[in-house]
Amino acid sequence: MLAHTMACRTDLFAVIGVVAATMFDPCPDPRPTSVMHIQGMADNLVKFNGTPKGDTATVDGPPIPDVNAFWRRVDDCAPPEVSKNETVTITAAKCPDNREVVLVTVDDLGHKWPDNAAAAFWKFFERHPK
Repeated sequence: MLAHTMACRTDLFAVIGVVAATMFDPCPDPRPTSVMHIQGMADNLVKFNGTPKGDTATVDGPPIPDVNAFWRRVDDCAPPEVSKNETVTITAAKCPDNREVVLVTVDDLGHKWPDNAAAAFWKFFERHPK
């Protein structure tokens, strides 16, 4: 959540990484930013498809696909390519100026940090220096 806010309010970041979060603040003047978002499909606190009224989820925010589409528009990306293995789906869109917007969903992951997230973020950050 904070990463989205920082990317929306400053031009300090070339890339952000997000785990189990959504975007709350309006972002009227976003700067192009590479984004990697990892989201568990079994997360009961930050729901992938948003939180309908009356749901007991703790975080009431927009659907993760909408947030991902927002950043693809900001970055003027090509249509995303989707790859899937047994439990992980990667939706990746290439964008001008070597930017990229990636959504990684993990089928059986709840609201927690995935085991390989740090390594995945490091590789992503290395590909998108400022």
